Amino acid sequence: MSEAPSQPFQILSKDVKWTGRWIKAQEIHYTDHNGVQRTWEGYERTTNRVNEAGAVVIIATLTSKHAPKKLVLVKQFRPPVGKFTIELPAGLTEPGEPATESALRELKEETGYSGTLK
Repeated sequence: MSEAPSQPFQILSKDVKWTGRWIKAQEIHYTDHNGVQRTWEGYERTTNRVNEAGAVVIIATLTSKHAPKKLVLVKQFRPPVGKFTIELPAGLTEPGEPATESALRELKEETGYSGTLK
C-alpha cells in the first residue's frame, strides 16, 4: 500500500489553448502531493452541466437459458485514430435527462437493443 500524500493536489490554473463545439484543449497547472508544480495537457467538454452526469457508458449483456451471457459492444469509426474501434455503448445525456434514461436511450440508439436496469 502506498503512503498517504504529504499534501493534497491543488489546481493552480487552467489555460485554454483552443475551444471547439464540444471540447476545449487546455494546460492545467497544478502542484502534486510533494508540492512540485506540474503541467498537464488535457481536454474538457464544453457541454458539461452542473450536477448532471453529462455522459453515460452502458455495460449491457445478453442472457439466455441455453447460452452464456454475452457482452454487447459497438463498432464505431473514430476519426482521431482513423480506424474502427470496439467499445461499450455510450453517449451524452440530454439537458435534464436522468442518467438512467440516457443509458437506455443510448443503448437503443447505438445497438437496437432495449434493456432494463439492474
